[in-house]
Amino acid sequence: MYKFIIIVLLFLSQIVKGQDSLLLKFIPLPNKTYESIVSQNIHTTMDYKGSSFIITLLKSQGITFPYTTESVNKLHSMIKTSTKKNGRMPIDQKYLSFESVQKPLRSNTEIKVPVDAAEVFGYYDNQNIYHFDSISGPKFNTVELEKIRTKLEEPGKAQNDILISTGKSFEKESAVSFFFIGAGMVAFDVKTEYKLQKITNGIGYLDTTMQFKLKSKNNKVKVLPSSTGSGKIEYDIENQCIKNENSIYKIFSDVIVDKSVISITLIVNNSENKTLVDSIQSP
Repeated sequence: MYKFIIIVLLFLSQIVKGQDSLLLKFIPLPNKTYESIVSQNIHTTMDYKGSSFIITLLKSQGITFPYTTESVNKLHSMIKTSTKKNGRMPIDQKYLSFESVQKPLRSNTEIKVPVDAAEVFGYYDNQNIYHFDSISGPKFNTVELEKIRTKLEEPGKAQNDILISTGKSFEKESAVSFFFIGAGMVAFDVKTEYKLQKITNGIGYLDTTMQFKLKSKNNKVKVLPSSTGSGKIEYDIENQCIKNENSIYKIFSDVIVDKSVISITLIVNNSENKTLVDSIQSP
C-alpha cells in the first residue's frame, strides 16, 4: 500500500510553465528527456483533546502532546517523451532512486522506508489528457493497478495552453492527498492561483497561492479555513517545462476519533528541479 501511495503522489507532482506575456503549456514537448529531482518534507504536529485516561496511558508510554513527527522524501527520476503518433504522445517516467525517512522528532530513531524502482508508461491524447498505460518494477495486483490508474488519470481534464500577461493571474484546480492519523489517506481539491511577475532571459517567474478543501464529505475530518499554501515557479519557455518550483502548504484540521478530537497541523515543503538532459530530433 505504501508503494502505491508514493508512486501516485510523486508521479502527479511531476506533470504540471523585452516580452510581457507568456504562453504556459502544461504538458512536455515530444522527443525530450528531462531529469527531475523532487524533495518533500512533511512536518506533522498532533494535539489530542479527549479522555484524560488515554492521555495518561500514552504519557506512560513516552508519548506526550503536542506530538511531532517528520517525514522526508526525495525522488530522482527521468522523464522521456516520444514522437506523437496516431494521436498519442508517449511519456515514460523512470524512477532512478527514492529515499524516504520518517522520524519522531523526540527520538533519534529513523525509520527508512525502501521503495522498489518503478517505471510508469502513459500517453497524452489529442485533447492533452493524460492516460495511464502500465507500470513496471513493483508487483501490484489487479486492484492496486486500478487504483493507480484512477489516481493518475484523476484530473481527467485537458491541460490547455494559457496565455498570461505580466501582472495578471489565472486559476487551476488539482488534487493532492495526505495521510492523517485516525482517518487514513485524505484527498483534497486544491485551487491554485498563478500570477506572472516577470519574464527574464527566457524564464517566466510566477507566484502561486493555494486554497484547500476536502474532495468529498468526510465526517471524521474538518479542514480549517486558515489552511493555505504559497510558492514560486521558474518556467523555461523554450523547453516548455517548470525548471524550478518551491511551495509550502499549511493545513490545519481536526480529526474525530471515538468522540475525541485530534488537532493535526501539516506543514509541507515541496521543491522540484527539472533539467533538459537530451533533445531527440524527429526522423
